[in-house]
Amino acid sequence: MILDDLTVSVMSGLVGVVAGVLFISETLIRRDDGPGRVWAFAYLCGMSTTISYIIWSSGGESFAVIAVGNALFAFTTGFLWLGARRFNDRSLLWPGVLVASIGVVVASAVLLEGPDAGYWAGSVVLFAALVFFAIAACYESLRSPMVRVSSAWTLSLVFALEAVYFLTRIIFYIAWGVDSPFFQAYFGTVATSILVMTLTITGLVVTSVLRATRLQVRGYAWLSADGVASDGILLGPTFVGAMRDIAERARWRSELISVISIRVDDVTELSRAFGADLGSDLVNVTRQGVRRFAPSTSVVGEDGEAGLLICARPETAAEARRYAATVYRGLLDAFATVAPDVMPIVGVGVALSSDFGYDPRGMIRAARDAAKRAATSAEASVLFAAPATIPHTSG
Repeated sequence: MILDDLTVSVMSGLVGVVAGVLFISETLIRRDDGPGRVWAFAYLCGMSTTISYIIWSSGGESFAVIAVGNALFAFTTGFLWLGARRFNDRSLLWPGVLVASIGVVVASAVLLEGPDAGYWAGSVVLFAALVFFAIAACYESLRSPMVRVSSAWTLSLVFALEAVYFLTRIIFYIAWGVDSPFFQAYFGTVATSILVMTLTITGLVVTSVLRATRLQVRGYAWLSADGVASDGILLGPTFVGAMRDIAERARWRSELISVISIRVDDVTELSRAFGADLGSDLVNVTRQGVRRFAPSTSVVGEDGEAGLLICARPETAAEARRYAATVYRGLLDAFATVAPDVMPIVGVGVALSSDFGYDPRGMIRAARDAAKRAATSAEASVLFAAPATIPHTSG
């Protein structure tokens, strides 16, 4: 059976639309505000891309539809890259500007070549953009914390295949042209559509697994407009804002405040080794335990995927140590009731305003570093951050 370009475009478009609808629907149902939302934009761009190409293949007369389709094709891989960065809690500002700018360049290349170039107008620029975004997404998929999830390796393979294919396509396009039998057989519309369908299905499965894994490890979604999770723990940005206000008022009165960082870094590994139910139980116990054993007047917030933060106002450094030690012992007892044969590695670090000034982010970084050292220390369960050697700054 010989497949013509229109038939294959329709088949590819159907796969893209179904994949997009499934992923976007799941994103809305889960109320995902993380990488799932960014990846949903990628699938939406993919759906729109196939519709644009089908319109052109079926005899559409507007040449601008090719420009729009090429830009959306570039946006699809670009947003997949941005979703990977969001998964790893990295900035999206300059990468987002870069994706938008490259999309404009891709569309402009089509318009500059004009209608005489036909279906292949601006192809080299489009292929180059896809190669760039695929390489960037492959690299981001192999960075922490995403790389700790086994499915991330499959996603990186998808991006690597995309990069290699379109780079090779550029070479053969320039060397032999689109009319050569070899190019049409291995890099033409039919071959590319089949590859895109395969990668789309694989990407849908992998991104769905990654999103579910992230939500499971995170354990709780943003359920209120105030940035508070369902168990009363503040989300990271909300915690920083609350601590900034506490630090400002404490500075006026020269009162001591502390930040306690709690790290449980091997939940993902334990989930992979002993099952997802154990990982979910450990996450729940950690959050509930920290809330239970933290001082009643303290503020508790999230710190990435594997940590929690407590902002408290002890009278002395010794009292801050007692706060941290109480949380540490309470967590160990709680873990023992859930999984007596498996004990996660817990690190607790403390930073004081007397050492770091009333700078919320500086204190958080110091406490986090101390918690990481405590997790690998055999001598101390709670470590204080070393005093800063730079002048104190106010929050």
